[in-house]
Amino acid sequence: MAEVTAYIHIGPASRGRFAGRAPVPTHVLYLLEGSRPVLQLVPTDPAEVGQTVSWIPRGPDTILSDALVMLAAIVVGDLETNQALGRVNTLRIDDGPYELPEAAGLAVSAACAGLAAASVVVAVCAGSSITRQLQVLVDIDGEVEVLTTSYLAYGSGEQRFANGDLGAGDA
Repeated sequence: MAEVTAYIHIGPASRGRFAGRAPVPTHVLYLLEGSRPVLQLVPTDPAEVGQTVSWIPRGPDTILSDALVMLAAIVVGDLETNQALGRVNTLRIDDGPYELPEAAGLAVSAACAGLAAASVVVAVCAGSSITRQLQVLVDIDGEVEVLTTSYLAYGSGEQRFANGDLGAGDA
């Protein structure tokens, strides 16, 4: 059974986010991992219900870069990214997951440039395949925030959990 191990919120750059304006996502991309990883893009606008797009990453080591290509191509509509994929403007797949072509590897640098005008928030759960791929986010020249599942919890006057990833300790 597939489970969500990471998600990415994307929306327009807030132009002053650290001055108190939080990003407002227009889409959420979920990474579902099970027997085969799937990237599922869902719009946050209720008027766009049912317009979910699913992509299958090229491989386990390219999941995050493939997600960036998906976001730049579909959400931002970046022309260079779409041209690198051999597509024009939109990648709407209605009849099941779309398998990314090898050309997606060439589109990663275009995608990172195309995401400069967006606000990107990546949340990664413990055990997600993309935890080893976060370095690719450095190439985005825009607003990027990464949230990981680490914790420090105390209860009843004593430490109940050790510092670390969620799921690594017992209650």
